[in-house]
Formats: sequence, C-alpha cells, structure tokens
Amino acid sequence: MKLGLAPLALPQRERQFAIAAFGTLVFLMAGHAMLETARDALFLARVPVTRLPWLYLVIALFSTVIGQLDGRAGRTGPRGLTGLVVGGAVATLGVGQIVVQWPNAGVYVLYIWTAVQTAVISLRFWTLLGGLFTVTQAKQVYGFIGGGSVLGAVLGAGASRLVAEWLPASALVPAASALLFGAALCTSLFWKVCSIVAIVEDSSGGETLLDAFRALRREPLGLGLLWLTVITTITVTVVDFLFKQTVAQHVPSQDLGAFMATANLAFNAGSLLVQLLLVSWVVRRFNLQGALVVLPLLILAGGTLLWLAPSILALTSLLGLKGVDGVLRYTLNRTAVEIVLVPLPVASRRRTKLVSDLLGQRGGQALASLLILGVNFWSWAPMLPLLLMGAAGLWLIAAYRLRKPYMALMRGQLRPLTRVEPLPEMDVHSLESLVMALDSVVVSEVVAAMDLLEREHRAHLVPNLILHHPEDEVVVHALALFARTRRMSALPVMQRIIGRRGDRVRAAVLRASFELQADETELTALVEPLGPATRGTYLIYRLARGSASVPEQQELRTIVATSDPAVQLSLAEDVRVFNSHHLDAVIRSLLKAPSLEVRLRVLQALDVGRFPLRAPDLLDALTDARCRDRAHEVIASLGEAGVSLVRKGLDDPGLSLAVRQELPHAATFFPESVANELLQNRLAVEPHDRMRTWLLRALNRTVQLSGSPRSRLDKALLATQVQVDLQQAYWYLSTRILLIEQGAQMRKLRGFQFLVRLLEDKERSCAERVFMVLNLMRADEDFCVVWRSLQSRDARVRAAALELVDNALTEPLRTAVRGLIADQSDVARLQSGRDYLELHHRSYGTLLDELEATGSQSLRELSTFHRSELGGIPIDLSEPGPLPVRLREVLSAG
Repeated sequence: MKLGLAPLALPQRERQFAIAAFGTLVFLMAGHAMLETARDALFLARVPVTRLPWLYLVIALFSTVIGQLDGRAGRTGPRGLTGLVVGGAVATLGVGQIVVQWPNAGVYVLYIWTAVQTAVISLRFWTLLGGLFTVTQAKQVYGFIGGGSVLGAVLGAGASRLVAEWLPASALVPAASALLFGAALCTSLFWKVCSIVAIVEDSSGGETLLDAFRALRREPLGLGLLWLTVITTITVTVVDFLFKQTVAQHVPSQDLGAFMATANLAFNAGSLLVQLLLVSWVVRRFNLQGALVVLPLLILAGGTLLWLAPSILALTSLLGLKGVDGVLRYTLNRTAVEIVLVPLPVASRRRTKLVSDLLGQRGGQALASLLILGVNFWSWAPMLPLLLMGAAGLWLIAAYRLRKPYMALMRGQLRPLTRVEPLPEMDVHSLESLVMALDSVVVSEVVAAMDLLEREHRAHLVPNLILHHPEDEVVVHALALFARTRRMSALPVMQRIIGRRGDRVRAAVLRASFELQADETELTALVEPLGPATRGTYLIYRLARGSASVPEQQELRTIVATSDPAVQLSLAEDVRVFNSHHLDAVIRSLLKAPSLEVRLRVLQALDVGRFPLRAPDLLDALTDARCRDRAHEVIASLGEAGVSLVRKGLDDPGLSLAVRQELPHAATFFPESVANELLQNRLAVEPHDRMRTWLLRALNRTVQLSGSPRSRLDKALLATQVQVDLQQAYWYLSTRILLIEQGAQMRKLRGFQFLVRLLEDKERSCAERVFMVLNLMRADEDFCVVWRSLQSRDARVRAAALELVDNALTEPLRTAVRGLIADQSDVARLQSGRDYLELHHRSYGTLLDELEATGSQSLRELSTFHRSELGGIPIDLSEPGPLPVRLREVLSAG
C-alpha cells in the first residue's frame, strides 16, 4: 500500500497540477465541513426532521436552475473557478448574516446554500482537473488529490468540534467563508500551471443543463454515469435521513452541535486513513468496477442488518451505515467515478459532469425525498430499510453495467486494425466500361480489363481481334488468357499474326498453340526462322515431352544463360506452361536470374507435389522478400503436398532459421482447421523463442482472417505458453537488474552494454508473445491492438490500453502483465512478477553461466564475449555483490 505520494513520480508539470489541486481541496473541504456541521446542528435543533425531504426537493430545484445559469456562463478555466470560489465565499458571509438576523428562516437558507454551492464548485473543479491527466496518471494521482479533500474535511471537522465547545454553531459560517477565500488563493496556482494546457477551455462552455442532457442521450458512458449517480444519491439520501432522524430522537438538542462535530470528525478521520492507505492502491491494483462496488455492497449489508436488528440497535447500526457512507463515498467511490470520466473528450466530460452532478444528484435526491415522504405519509417507517436495500442493489447493477460502455470508450482510443473489404459484384455498367477499356491505347488499362473480366468469369467478352493490338504486351497477355480458357476459335487468328510480329509475340503464339494442342510440324514451319525466344519455347516444349536430343538440350542451356531479360521472361513462361520433371535444371538456372519478374514467373512451376526434388528451391524462395508472397501462394496451391512441405520444414532443426521463420506465415494460407492444427502442434514443442513468436503471429492471423471461434484452440496449450513467457520475461528482467547493479565497473564495456540491451529486447519479445496468446484466449478483447497501442507516443492511447488490461484480466495474471508494461522502475516491475519467478540473488559469474546455458545463440555468444572482456578487470565473479535495500527486499520476499 502506498501513502499517496504517487505525484512525486510524475513529470514536473503534472506534479504541479496535483499539488495545486491538493491545496485547493484542503481549503474547500475544510470550509464545507464547517458549513455542514453548522447546517446539521442548527437544523436538527430548530426544525422537525420530517421537513428534511421537502428541503431535498427545494435543493434539487435550486441546483437545476443554477446548473442552467452555470452552463450559460460557460467558463471552465482556472480563472472561472477562482471567480466562482470568491463569489461563494462572499455569498457565504451573507448567509451567515441571515442566520444571525433571522434564525428560523436562516436555517433553511443555510441548508440549501451549503448543498448548492458545494455542488457547483465541485463540478467546476473536477471538470478542470479531468483534462489535465491521462487515465493512468489519474490512477496514480487522484488518490493524492482526494487526500486533500479528506484532509480538509478532517481539519474542518476538528475545528468545528473546538468551536462548538465555546461558541454557537452559527459562528462556524463566517469561519467557513474565510476558508473559501483561502481556496480562491490556491486556485490562482492553476493560472500558471494550466496556462499552456489548451483543454481548460472548450467549445461546450455555453451549453446549458438541458442542452447537455439532450446530447448525453447519445453517449452510453454518460448515460451510465447519470443512472449510477441517481441511484447512488437515492441510497445515500435514505441513509442520511435515517441517520438524522435517529440522532434527533436520541441526542438532546443542546448537545447536537458537539455530537455532529464529533461524528463528522470521526467520519473524516476514517476517510483520511482510507484515502492515504487504500484508495491509490485499490484503483491501481484492481479495476474500476471493483472499486465502484465496495460502497454499495457495504450499504446493502448494513441495510440488511438494520432491517433484521432490534430497534435498540438502530443508532449503532445507522452510525455504522453513515460511517461507511462518510468514509468511502468521498474517497474510494468519488475517486473511481472521477477516473471513469478522465478518458472522455473535453466537451463530453464537462457535459457528463454537469448532468450527473446537478441533474443526477439533485434528481436522485428529489426521488428519494418523494419516496421518504410517501413512506412517512402512509406510516410505513419499517419499509425504509427495505427501500435502502433495494436502492443499494440497484446501485450494484448500475456499477456493473458501467463496464461495457467504459471498455468500449477505451477500445475507441486504441489504434484500429484495417480490414480489407471484398470488392462488390459487377453490374452491367461496370462490364460495359471494362469492354470499352479493351480499346484503350494505354497498355495497363487493357491488361487490367482482361484480368478483371477473367476474374468475373467473363473472359469470353475479350474478342479474338485483340491479337491485332499494336502493343506486344497486350497480345502476349491475350494469348495466355486464350490458352487458359481453351479458346480454340483464336487459333486461326494466331496463325495469321505469327509471321508478322516480333520474337516475343511469336514465342507466345507458339506456346499458346502448343497448349491448345495444335500440330507441332505445321506451327514450326510458320515461325521460321526462329528467334531465341521462339526457339527456346520450341526446345522447352520438346524437353518437357522428353523428346529433346542432346544437341537440343545443349542449345537450350545456351539460350537459358542469355542475359536478355525478355528472352528469360519468355522462357520462364514456357517453364510454367510445360511443367515437367525434365525441366528441373532449367528451373534452377532461371531461379538465379537477375530479373525479379523472371523468378516470380518460375515460382509457379515449383510443384513439389509432382516433383518433390523442387522442395528446397521453393523453400529458399521464401527468404527473398520480393518473391515471398508468390512462394506462399504456390505452397498454398499445392494442397496436401504443401501442408507436408511446411510440416517437415517446421520439424527440421537443420533447416536455416531464415527459412523456418517464414513457414508459419505460409501455413496461414491453408484452410483454418489445417493451419491451426499445424501451428499448435509445433508451438507445443518449439524451443526457439523467435520461432514461437512467428508461430503465435500466424495463429492470430489465422483466427483474424477466418473469424473462427477461439474454442477450437487448445486452451491448455495457450495457458502454458502464457506461463512460460511470463517466467522468461521476469527472468530476463531480474537478470538484467542484477547485471546492472553488480556490474558498475563494467558499464563502459561494449559487451556489457550489448548484453543489457539484448536482455531488454528479449523481455519485450516475451511481453509481446504474452499479448498474442491472450488475444487467442480471449474473444472479447483484441490484445494485439492493445499491444500496438502500448507502443504509441500518445499518452492517452497508452493509458487507454493499460486501462483495458486492468479491466480485462484477473489476478494474479493482471499484476504480472501490468508489471511487464507499466511505466515504473525495474525493481517495482520485478516485484509484480513474484508469482511467476523464483527470485534469488546470484553472483556475477553465475549470471554469466546462466546466460551461456540459454537456448539463445545471441545471448550465449554475447555472454562469452563479455566474459573475455573481464580479463583486465579485478572482480570476483564467484561472490554476489552488494545490492540496494529495495532490491534486497524484493529478492528476499520472493
């Protein structure tokens, strides 16, 4: 548990915000505590408690009117806050005079004024503060800031208790006014520290309460907070009424001032302890939903006890209920609600605060008043505890339902994945446009039109006369299309143009004619004399059939070795069309061609299903980034042969890592069930960290592309992977910390520096794998997007990602994962991993021995190199060196 000193770890600007806010709240809440003590003591002494519900209704009305006026005033900046507090201090002096001059009427004015001015100032203060921090920073600092509120309440209650011994309760009002002037002085600190923050003024400043409510209906989180505020206010209003009713019955009127001051002092002292010892720890340790349900659970339990207990215990039970409300409502519960508001945009945050703090609180107070009046009118006093229990139950439901819109808001702030949408089906106008594009003089347009028509199964719309197109590339493309679609009607046109075009087109005509099974003798007579491309097509055709003579094979090798890219491209197309095991030597030679287009074309011929000896060539193609996508497509097209090729490659430890790490991605092109089985089987036995990373990336890609349910995955295997990666991550972290702490003399050595950086990279890789596995285990959260968002430079995006981690995971996994990604010291992060690592102090030599024994080749080599660097340094590698006290505590506790 922390003592609320988290602001010391913040950057200077945020630290200034926190200190200014703390001081402001001390004065504000001290003044409010004095006003509250005077209000309750004077009211209970002079007015029947049965009139209290009517006052609640009047307060709700006044708050609504002032909310409208406050919205039209519209200044949310620090100067506007200062002016508001000064105005409140002056008005409080006037109220004090009314209480003295007209005691009976003044009590009502004081009661109404205390509630209204506190609500309006609180609204302005927390709206301003919410724009200065991210969610993560708010979790760190709101406990400290809230401590100012509780400390002020304690000081105000203590001062009220002392004044009550000597002076009447009405003397507390001018004292409260003086404290409000002190608060106004503190708000002037915001003028400097907030001057560079643009969000302290926003365009929603002129929005009235009614306008804000209308806009809030379109915001799920705002509506959820409004509903939560209404139910909360109903519950605590019933508690307050029951408490004051019981106090008025059991405490003499002359002792009411001292009693209320003592009770407030006790409640506020308890609040101070909770604020200092629990709030910051709870909101960081657990998710916000857990923090929001503590108070309603306790009130539900207290209401049940009150309903079951005899009347003699009524005062004791209500003191306990009021104590729980007084201790937790303005500490843990208020802090959690304010943190929920932090990630909202500025306009939405101000709108939500305006509606929930005024309409929600006062509307809930009005509803509670009507319920209490109804119970009193019908003399159903025993029903009040049941009403309290029902309201507390609804409070729990409202807190639970808040999680969904809050998580949706967090997800909306992350970096989204881009999804490729399928192209729509073609209509008649689109087809007409494509056919017209065939007459274009732009080669790329004609080629694209033919490809699209083929894809849409409209290749018959491409006319045979396109073979008379003046551009060779168009004719070659059309000839290949006619051959694939078995266009026999194009043969006469092909024979007419074969003698009038260049070598490349003649080779394409010859290739297409052979595919369409035209007569070989007749075709070769038409293309005499043969150019190199045409001759190569003829020779490859004969070699593929096994009928090429030895001189023809020698001639083909000479043509293949040519440096003309156009000839090699024609030969590559020939190899793809006339594929045969006789062409293995030609394929290997063309795979080494300098032209990328040639190599891509030849890849289509690497059919390892028919020709197993080509498997090494296909796998080697995966290492070329420019050929990799085509190689993946080829492997996927092989069916069972491709699956067998990938499986053997993954299981072959002798295969180079450069090839093996591309195989998981190749597996994603297989059917989803096949890919999942293949990847999970390998993941279960894979010892290499980098390969495990690639296997997990491939599994996530398979799930994303197929949209398959995660129930088909092996949950036990995935849970084991999380355990392994968390243990590895914290082992790397602890080893790095110990190296740094014990290696003060070696920090200038290159081997030491590289080793520390490598351990940090290894830890980061483990963390990434944890998020990839979590993404496979959880269908309700995209942890891959969360991981990418954690790398963002935008503090609010990172904070949203951290908040999703806090709310999506449970203990002990949440703390361990948080330790890998939190912006904390390494020692604090190491402490978070106690459940996943046996921590112990080791000597420097033992650390190097462990690194040299790892499965990572880079770690082994760097450790060996670093050990060789230590020859000239006098250091005892066998004895553990001294460590800082904090690190020793963590290691000993582990």
